[in-house]
Amino acid sequence: MQQVRLRNFRPEDLFPVLRLANRTLSENYEGGLFLHLADLYPDGFIVCEDGERIVGFILGVVERAYEARILILAVDEDYRKRGIGSELVKLFIDRFRRSGIRRVKLEVRISNTPAILLYERLGFERKKVLPGYYADGEDAFLMSRPVG
Repeated sequence: MQQVRLRNFRPEDLFPVLRLANRTLSENYEGGLFLHLADLYPDGFIVCEDGERIVGFILGVVERAYEARILILAVDEDYRKRGIGSELVKLFIDRFRRSGIRRVKLEVRISNTPAILLYERLGFERKKVLPGYYADGEDAFLMSRPVG
């Protein structure tokens, strides 16, 4: 990765993050949820910026004392295949490893082959299919990996 940097989400990032999420992902997201989760889990909300432009982000939470969950990973179409998604996931995992998390899980659309391959390269395994998981009725894979 050149010329981009990873840092924690800040409230002034809200609108660029929302635009990126709603442009690149199938679900629609509300800003209030992002701000609430950023307050609760600041280490789980990381953005990638190129100059002043937000080009990717990851948002995740702690679900149990030992388990974190990646809720959203988005990378601008023009910045894909540059390792940004991998770096965001790796930093997320590293941060939560230091706080005692032993497992990270996520859900991904079964049709999202590029994301599935990315997660598998990063050590995630498909655990089961979640029928009708998404609002449009598409199934999801539940994927997880140990942290260690």
